[in-house]
Amino acid sequence: MEALSLPRKYRTMLAPSSALQLITDPRTVRETLRRCFDHLQPGGPFVTPFAFDWRPGDPLDTGWELLFEKVRPEDGATVHHWTREWREPEHQLWHAESRFEVERDGNVLATEYQSRSAEGRWYTQDQVVQLFREVGVSDVLLLHEFTHEPARSDDRLFTAVGVKA
Repeated sequence: MEALSLPRKYRTMLAPSSALQLITDPRTVRETLRRCFDHLQPGGPFVTPFAFDWRPGDPLDTGWELLFEKVRPEDGATVHHWTREWREPEHQLWHAESRFEVERDGNVLATEYQSRSAEGRWYTQDQVVQLFREVGVSDVLLLHEFTHEPARSDDRLFTAVGVKA
């Protein structure tokens, strides 16, 4: 997204599913946001949600949790999916690991491990407004979750709408 180069300008742009949070370097996220606004027509909104689950006092590490287990119809083996997340509040980053195990008759036949480190960066509402302002957008609206209601100060999910001048 930080190299976005499209042949035209758009009336509206949407970045779904906290897409900007997947860019963990603050300079790169600013460049991405700047490029998005470069591709908007004047008066066009850029809309993107932000979410973060961790708050001071919450555990930093979830430990391994079983996400699901399902039986493979072709051989009766059970597939287990374990997940773990941990947070670095000083950098506003979260990390994630997944472990998949295939088990049949009490024996583990295969294991696969995946790590996404860092998986994403969280932002406060004030930081999102500042980020938009740093790329030249002064008209920023924060909404509660995916509604038209103003964001609440304690929202863990909010949507930012920035309008190109």
